[in-house]
Amino acid sequence: SLDVLITELACYSYLLGNGITQGDRLGMASSVEQRLPLVDYRLVETIIGLRKCRSDYHLKPKAWLREAVEDLLPEWVMNRPKRGFQPPVLSWHRALFKAYGSKLRDGYLVQHNILKPEKAHYLSKGPFPRGAITPLSFKALVLELWCRGVLA
Repeated sequence: SLDVLITELACYSYLLGNGITQGDRLGMASSVEQRLPLVDYRLVETIIGLRKCRSDYHLKPKAWLREAVEDLLPEWVMNRPKRGFQPPVLSWHRALFKAYGSKLRDGYLVQHNILKPEKAHYLSKGPFPRGAITPLSFKALVLELWCRGVLA
């Protein structure tokens, strides 16, 4: 079937040569555990073989995986709601500004009139507005440190 062919194509081309390697490196560099250990060639071959014999189109996502481990895991694990990984961005941000925020106050950006001193002082405290993904304070700090390292 088409879904089996697409799975084989992804597994034996992009995932094998690029996707898994990138994911593994990014995970290790960020100290984030990924599910890459589940991408074992024997598992992939088994799943592709199963999909050739038994369609899983009508099943819930990961039905076969759930069935395989249902006797090994408690019910509360099997039925808990899905939740994503939430990196501690705010604590990282605070730590950066505790260590380096003062560099904005009278740094390269102020000396070259890119930032006004009062704005630089405000940004040096590391404000992180609600809903911001990459706050201006972080961008200013990165630019300050880059300027110091490259231009100064």
